[in-house]
Amino acid sequence: MTIPDAALAHAITISAPPETVYELIADNTHTPRLSPTVVHIERLEGDDRGDVIQRWVMDNGAPRTWRVARTLDPEQGRISFDQLRAAPPVAAMHGEWSIRPAAGGQTRVELRHEWTLSGGDEETARRMAARMDAGITAQLRGLKRFAENLEAVTAHELAEETVVFVPGSVAEVSALLWDVERWPETLSGCRAVTVSAEAEGCVLAEIGTVPGPGAAEPHGGTARRCCVRPSESLIVWKQTEGLPEFYRSLRGAARLTPLPGGVEVRVSRTDSLDPAAVEAAGWTRRDVASRVEEFRSGGGLDPFTGIRRAEPLPGTASAPR
Repeated sequence: MTIPDAALAHAITISAPPETVYELIADNTHTPRLSPTVVHIERLEGDDRGDVIQRWVMDNGAPRTWRVARTLDPEQGRISFDQLRAAPPVAAMHGEWSIRPAAGGQTRVELRHEWTLSGGDEETARRMAARMDAGITAQLRGLKRFAENLEAVTAHELAEETVVFVPGSVAEVSALLWDVERWPETLSGCRAVTVSAEAEGCVLAEIGTVPGPGAAEPHGGTARRCCVRPSESLIVWKQTEGLPEFYRSLRGAARLTPLPGGVEVRVSRTDSLDPAAVEAAGWTRRDVASRVEEFRSGGGLDPFTGIRRAEPLPGTASAPR
């Protein structure tokens, strides 16, 4: 049975220039910043006029991934998209963004979705429409908050990078970092891990953390982190739960580059803070830095933190026999 076509249209007005709003939507690097449910987007092919991307998101507490073909038209302020190889119960999904100037230097954003379901019944269709409506509404509200407070949000994103040399091949080091059972060895502050859900190239993990200095929980806490491996040379993660109250999210990546005798692992992390929470607390920049450092020293969960050159990895070609 094929459910008849369904459609939803949403709109919102944003106090930001159309060029800024278009860029935030079109540039995939911004989406994980502005949307709490989007973990990572990878451009598989194409350019700024048309591309194919893969999205990894958290949907109803579980990771999902799909590919999307997009057509981008910055002159007309339009981005259309079609989901490729849609997963059940979706048989086909098409959508379009419209970003147009509005009065007073504002921007009117309209987002339309059309889809077809295969299988199921009227209740399946109803649940799908309700889930879509809730997700799109939250997405647009997040876009509005982000665009209207872009300067403050950017000022409250604290980036840090560590570079480590690890003997072995890219495949071996990537497998080590992706091996959940070994995260207590490779992630700072990790004491135990349980995988709660998986999708293609993605795991959702419940991570027990060690307590940091002066921590309220003497036995540590629990962090819920979604990790994505788009390729052997890249692992990305995002965390929105198990964070201090003044955090929006924690994002990170490990980029692997082959070098003679081993692999350079470039580990980056971005602590995204809530500007309103920081302002309400009345903290100075030094106060903020101190609290972020305190968090990082406990449940930071960064690969290879605190070292610059790792020992040969057990099971790799570089390890002693």
